[in-house]
Amino acid sequence: MLTNFDPQPDNPDHNHCWNIYEFIHGWRTFGYPVDSIFTNIFEAHAFPVFLPGDTNDDGIVNIFDITRIIYYLYLSGTPPVFMSAADVNADCTVDVLDISYIVDYLYTLGPDLLVGCYNLYP
Repeated sequence: MLTNFDPQPDNPDHNHCWNIYEFIHGWRTFGYPVDSIFTNIFEAHAFPVFLPGDTNDDGIVNIFDITRIIYYLYLSGTPPVFMSAADVNADCTVDVLDISYIVDYLYTLGPDLLVGCYNLYP
């Protein structure tokens, strides 16, 4: 089903088994449905299901997600709903590089948004 999928193709240090969040990312990448049944199964076991880059958890990635990170980082705003949703370059920090990664993804057809480090999840 998810053969030949690498959740972090540009990361030479990613040589471990997928975590549950990388599985969800792969599931979504291949176009499988992420419906209420899928979400309920994971959330029943305390694994939130979200879209990488969707920092305000409204189901889409757009300029409002970039704004959320900016407010959080520079104006003491509320943090992203899921911190790992904001870590779109998967470097285990949420910073200006994640903002530019989302901008690149949205406006120049840059690389897909990655699932952030699993240790940032609630």
